[in-house]
Amino acid sequence: MEDRTRERSESVIRVHIKPTFGAGTLAAITTPRVRAWRTAPLEGGVGEPTVVKAYQLLRAILNTAVDDKRIRRNPCRIKGADRYDVPERPVLTVAPGRRLDRCPSRGRR
Repeated sequence: MEDRTRERSESVIRVHIKPTFGAGTLAAITTPRVRAWRTAPLEGGVGEPTVVKAYQLLRAILNTAVDDKRIRRNPCRIKGADRYDVPERPVLTVAPGRRLDRCPSRGRR
């Protein structure tokens, strides 16, 4: 894992996952608790990309717990919670692009 990715993941775990789930048991993490946990930061103004990242990390952690037979089923079962829509970025049309071609370049006389 890249250093920057690791730092971001550790930060998301520390700030968004541990405060809610860090002190309890794996068995205490239920789908209703995950739903409430995910909704709270969205309603509190945390950006959707951060909430999605936190959900993805929690789901990955709990998938490992399932694989290790620590829990029977992953409670992260919220459809679509692991992704978000990125708004389409504006694209430069042909007409403004042509105007750019006519702009004088720096350094030319």
